[in-house]
Amino acid sequence: VKLYNLLRHDSFSFARLMFGSLLTFYQARTSHVVLFFKVRNFRIRHLRIIEQEHTPVAGDRVQCRKEEIVCDYRRATPDEIAHAEHIVAAKQADPHTMLGSLMSELLLDYEKKMNQQGLKSGALPIQVMSIGELLIFALPGELYHQFGVEIKENCPGRKCLIATLSNGAFGYIPVPELFGTCAYPVQLCEGSFWEPSAGNAITDRAIALAAELRG
Repeated sequence: VKLYNLLRHDSFSFARLMFGSLLTFYQARTSHVVLFFKVRNFRIRHLRIIEQEHTPVAGDRVQCRKEEIVCDYRRATPDEIAHAEHIVAAKQADPHTMLGSLMSELLLDYEKKMNQQGLKSGALPIQVMSIGELLIFALPGELYHQFGVEIKENCPGRKCLIATLSNGAFGYIPVPELFGTCAYPVQLCEGSFWEPSAGNAITDRAIALAAELRG
């Protein structure tokens, strides 16, 4: 009914409406056609790469090393525990953290768990694979990118692929200089509990394992 009234009383508006609809339809069809040819060209290009002659990577050019290192857990000081208990009891935000009173609650939960378990240290898995000139590092936790840069700088002439959060969940592993700030990745809790030296220990061992693998 609306289209009929529009055509009857305002033929120009109706024509503009129809032209706009046709234009939209054409653009949509054109986009699909362009996408089709992009996908087709992508497949053809990579099929050509697959069909090219390559030298197989085998034997001692495919290697893997995996070890575990032991790092200490952080613990809160008596003053930090007392401060957290005060924040939680007063139900107020802590101006020294990015997440207010939540970090105090998480710290107390972490300390309670650690007291129950009586653990002082834990194992961190480090895995390095070598495929020809490519080194693949499977490293634990959310390791900060500065450690990855150091690894690459100490593996000259090799291509490096670094994957974190590998072989289990181990929380944040920030650079040492970040500790003592209010950044949440260094606030003591079940998501950030390693000593500041953990990142460097992982990096040093990963570089040593890579040196053992021949390209």
